[in-house]
Amino acid sequence: MVERYDRLTELTCYADLLKIMPVIKIKQWALEGNSLDAASMMDMVAAKRYAVALSLIRQRLAIVTDDLCNLFCRQMKRALHSAEEALEKYLTDNQEKTDEILRRFAMLETLLNSTQSADEQLKGVRQAVTARPDLCEFSRLHAEYGGKNEFRFVWQFFKPRRAAMLRILSKLKLESTSQDASFERSLAFMLENSHRQSEWLTLRDKGKIALTADDLGWISEKWWKLVTGEIKRDTVPTRINRRQFEACVCSQMVRELKSGDLCVIGSDAYSDHRNELVPMAECERTRADYGEKVGLPVESAAFIEHVRTLLTEAAQQADKTYQENAYFKIINGRPKLGRQQKKEIPPGFKEMDDTLRRKLDSMGLSLLDVLTDTMQWIG
Repeated sequence: MVERYDRLTELTCYADLLKIMPVIKIKQWALEGNSLDAASMMDMVAAKRYAVALSLIRQRLAIVTDDLCNLFCRQMKRALHSAEEALEKYLTDNQEKTDEILRRFAMLETLLNSTQSADEQLKGVRQAVTARPDLCEFSRLHAEYGGKNEFRFVWQFFKPRRAAMLRILSKLKLESTSQDASFERSLAFMLENSHRQSEWLTLRDKGKIALTADDLGWISEKWWKLVTGEIKRDTVPTRINRRQFEACVCSQMVRELKSGDLCVIGSDAYSDHRNELVPMAECERTRADYGEKVGLPVESAAFIEHVRTLLTEAAQQADKTYQENAYFKIINGRPKLGRQQKKEIPPGFKEMDDTLRRKLDSMGLSLLDVLTDTMQWIG
């Protein structure tokens, strides 16, 4: 898939020419190119042929880019799911230690409330604590990383996928959709130092990219100790654990892509939707005409008042008719909206659909071919 991405990227060297075209027009050309063979393409005028070819290549590259993003997200979710299972196994296997710690803690309370001298109590406490060094180590790890912190186990499941994950990230062109570019810098820092062998990386390294403590603000509490080695959040870190930082960045990458805080240039599902909007200058020029045609006020105050009126009327209408809604109920003082029942298939529809498909098969056509030809004819 990465090789296909590279080949298509080489073919899109002139794709910038399509930036002046509306997105819907590019998609229409790509749909047309999908249905044509080489002979039909050669019959086109040269300018139209090049435009259709570029649109088709752009669409195929977007599909491969989406597939790489989806593959990355699926692999990271599997690693996180395996880490959750490992945590459950860890807690189950160490349940005996947990019970023993609680038992010894209760024993210490009984000892401290006894009539023994202070020296004898201290001796008993020391013996109860030092008799089981494994319990001390278990308690220390539990206190440092948290008892239910599945991120402690992510690296061991991320390691077999590491090479493929970093290879995908090195190919994708990522860009933050907000003014906060701290995660984008952290991602670049991780990729720049991915060849390192050392366990710890200094934030102000000799490389081209350096991080500050503010750039690590996106790291969650569960990851903080694993990545920085610091227990307290207010402590300014000077280094990060390379392995844990890679796993942390890749897991955060999934959330950034799903939330839209990070976009992938050249993608379709993970693209920046703002690039598909009408330019502001065009909006200013056509705003009055658009408002007149659709019957909406275009001035700020009038538009807000119009929307507020629509919402108020809709709320009042809902208050009047909610008792007649069969799907709406109030349970324990809280509104609940039930699922709408699936509509029944009209009589004879399935038989008609099967008949149509058999006729198309006898003619060597598919339903997709017919729909594609219809869309071209309409276009």
